Amino acid sequence: MGASARMGRVLSGVLWVLTLFETLTMGGAGLAKFRGDTWVRMFEGWGYPATFTYVIGAAEIVGALLLLAPRATSWAASGLIVIMLGALGTLTTTDFATGLGLRTPLVHLLLLAVLLRSRWPARWRPGGIA
Repeated sequence: MGASARMGRVLSGVLWVLTLFETLTMGGAGLAKFRGDTWVRMFEGWGYPATFTYVIGAAEIVGALLLLAPRATSWAASGLIVIMLGALGTLTTTDFATGLGLRTPLVHLLLLAVLLRSRWPARWRPGGIA
């Protein structure tokens, strides 16, 4: 096996580790929104209706699961990026009493952008969608 092939396998492995990390963290965040009323109170405190908590939670769970399907990863990452941009916007325009901070959405934005870019190149080839 040549050096190029080894590097490709290493990068593929890193990409899968990143995918699993994002699946677990985003899926876990989505599931947390269905447990207890902490998230409902936070969403209401930010000015959103209580039901929006469950909509975001469900979208995070679905997006996290779709990250595991390579053909859907770029689309799932795109949707989760939109959610993280919304979280970032919410956290920058409200008080920081929740203690969530900006670091978490920023880190997820970066990691999801890496996943989006890594699974997207085939779609840009002339001749159709991969």
